[in-house]
Amino acid sequence: MTWFARLFATAPIRAAVALQVLAYVLTFLVTIVTLLVFRSAEWWVPIVTGELSVLGLSLVLIARLGWWRRAGITGGTFASAGLWVGALLPGLAAAATYGLVFGPRAAPPAVWLVAIVVGLSEEVMNRGLILSALVPRGTIPGVVLSSALFGLSHLTNVLDAPLVAVAAQVFGATCNGALWAAVRTRGASIWLLVIGHALVDLADVYFGYRLDDATAQAVGLEIGIGIATALVAVAVLVRRRTGDDGSPAVATSL
Repeated sequence: MTWFARLFATAPIRAAVALQVLAYVLTFLVTIVTLLVFRSAEWWVPIVTGELSVLGLSLVLIARLGWWRRAGITGGTFASAGLWVGALLPGLAAAATYGLVFGPRAAPPAVWLVAIVVGLSEEVMNRGLILSALVPRGTIPGVVLSSALFGLSHLTNVLDAPLVAVAAQVFGATCNGALWAAVRTRGASIWLLVIGHALVDLADVYFGYRLDDATAQAVGLEIGIGIATALVAVAVLVRRRTGDDGSPAVATSL
């Protein structure tokens, strides 16, 4: 594990891609083992165990690198209203838009646990570890690459959903990831992004986008929200960043 952690410091792009692949393989294996051991488990159990395994992997790598503060786990801020708006915007936009078009639907209480665990696992890995490794190569390239990897990780859903619906989800996830990454580069705590990510997942469950709905209306709404989110991400990135003394600051790390 030490050599893999070192790879993030020496070859961050290769490390980021390798981590995404490893996370998928690990999730698959843990899910299979969980289903074999707990044959009568509820639907949410393999999802939670798979995500917790990825979270554990990310935390081990962060510990090896000593990046607790750099990854936003012990550092970052909750105090900025603008950062709160940026973090929560994707979820609020999804809930409002889909709520008006489709209306609310029922969901089991376990979705709250799944949303929190998925949000925690994916944010620690993507906006914590991967973004922290890529930002020293440039803030905008780091945001673009980390969000692209995050979006592409949803391609695995094509195994049980229509391609057009999955493609729209990949686009939406990429845009959400770009906004969350941009907010993170402005000093937001990773925990703020976990809240925003969980809100998106809950909004999708109760109001929003469903992978079994490949209608033009549903896909169009997903793409439209994604475009709006991407534009906000661009606005956050191009906003003049200043240091403590009011001078422009260059982000070489988070």
